[in-house]
Amino acid sequence: YGSDGEVLPLILSSSPVEKSLSGRVGEARTFSVTTKVAEEDEELSYEWRVNGVPADCCSAEFDFVPAFVQRGNCVVECVVQSGVSADVCKWTVAVNAELHVACGGGSANPDGSVERPFASVSDACVAAIEGDTVLVGPGVYRGTLEGPSVTIEIRSTGGPDVTVLDAEGAGRCFLASQNPDVCLSGFTLRNGSMGYGGGAYGGIITNCVISNCLATVGGGAYGALLCDCRIVCCGADSDGGGIADSFAERCVLSECLTAFGGGASYSELENCLVIGNRAEAYFAYKSWNGGAG
Repeated sequence: YGSDGEVLPLILSSSPVEKSLSGRVGEARTFSVTTKVAEEDEELSYEWRVNGVPADCCSAEFDFVPAFVQRGNCVVECVVQSGVSADVCKWTVAVNAELHVACGGGSANPDGSVERPFASVSDACVAAIEGDTVLVGPGVYRGTLEGPSVTIEIRSTGGPDVTVLDAEGAGRCFLASQNPDVCLSGFTLRNGSMGYGGGAYGGIITNCVISNCLATVGGGAYGALLCDCRIVCCGADSDGGGIADSFAERCVLSECLTAFGGGASYSELENCLVIGNRAEAYFAYKSWNGGAG
């Protein structure tokens, strides 16, 4: 099977051979079987089916063209027969898609294709299924982005310098409470404000900039996994001006302010730079640990 030459070994018996794979809409695949028979000159026949529909192929190798055309499970089967004996090879392919978002450029009937992109990231997330990737074009996207219950990646195409989630002080920028494994990559999160996690609550955050976000706990992020991010100029009334109850790797936390743990509070940091943060009294709170607590 596939470009790596992997095949499913087949011994004619009563036990079917099955395998689960993943694929993308528009991706062509080659499926193949190898066989072991009692006699070298024994004649074999091959019958291929796609989602129960017979395919025009009668050899041990099947080029699936046209490629996967829709998302969801695609079942490819090969029935190999020798005399009265038969065996079945079965591949169940979870077919995912890349859904495109263009800021202000959505069509009247968007489907997430390049030609008919969604106008908002939220609409693309609603349409996404398990394993999809939402590709977001440059622009400023306003309001709160809520991740779906399925595991997907939300990735900008231009990076954080040109792709912004701006909550405009009316809520947090990104919420992943339904599924903590939703990944957000390549955005600037700014002007978020919420009790826990002004910039982000939950989720996997990579290659992002979180700035000018406020919260009671975790000004930049709360309960998140952050990698290769910069958290700057964020603040919290109580704990973790930069982040709280989070894990951060290869991140920069700078110029953040709170009463306890200016850069980070109750968080695990690995290979991070924590610089220029302050712990100062907010309201009735005392102040401890400008860098991390």
